[in-house]
Amino acid sequence: MKHYFVFSLFIALLLFPLSSVTKAQWAALNAIKLDVQWSGIRAQVHNQVQGNQERGVINSTKPKNVSEQIVSTKLAYKPSTINRQANLKRFVEKTRQINPEGAAQMEQLFASKDVIGQINQGMATIGLKRNNVADAYALYWVSAWLGTRGRNENLPKPQMIAVRNQAASALLKVPEFTAATDAQKQELTEAMLIQAALIDVLIEAAKSDPALLAQTQTAIAQGAEGFGLDLYSMTLTSQGFRPAK
Repeated sequence: MKHYFVFSLFIALLLFPLSSVTKAQWAALNAIKLDVQWSGIRAQVHNQVQGNQERGVINSTKPKNVSEQIVSTKLAYKPSTINRQANLKRFVEKTRQINPEGAAQMEQLFASKDVIGQINQGMATIGLKRNNVADAYALYWVSAWLGTRGRNENLPKPQMIAVRNQAASALLKVPEFTAATDAQKQELTEAMLIQAALIDVLIEAAKSDPALLAQTQTAIAQGAEGFGLDLYSMTLTSQGFRPAK
């Protein structure tokens, strides 16, 4: 969502020639993902989205039957500067395997700017908390869904909170996440935040080129599958995601 990530335009311009968002380039972006099994979260996200149709609207304040204290205890983490530096280095090395030039530029950017810190500042403006896996997942989820529609506009705070609560309810049902260490939660969170920012600016840059925009939309959808999201099977409402008609 463009106004939250002013700095991220630099990332897109450095990493990806806008005239050719190729599969190899998007593979480099997808390499930023944490290497985990997503079958559990895929099933729970599906249940959250499908369940809304049966139960009616989702509570936009907090997940049904899930207290804020549980969400904070299970999905929040204490950030570490050392872990962040290690994560960014890992993201660069994964990208280097596919796109050496882009990796070098990414490395330079990470060294000159507090990328994660700037994203975290923007998150507060839409009601999302830093250092929480559910909030990061919600940001990525919405950014990717909008991206597959060629969009990256700002959404109202209540709508973002509703999606965040869906994400929290789903993640809390997956043992791999509730039992994750702070370091694991931080790596996953920061991977999703960087992806969200990249999606945002790639869409913005591609809007003037219909062919490039279509290619980028497809690449976003394919990348989201690795995060357990079938974005074309859902629609975004004021109360969160629901099954597409």
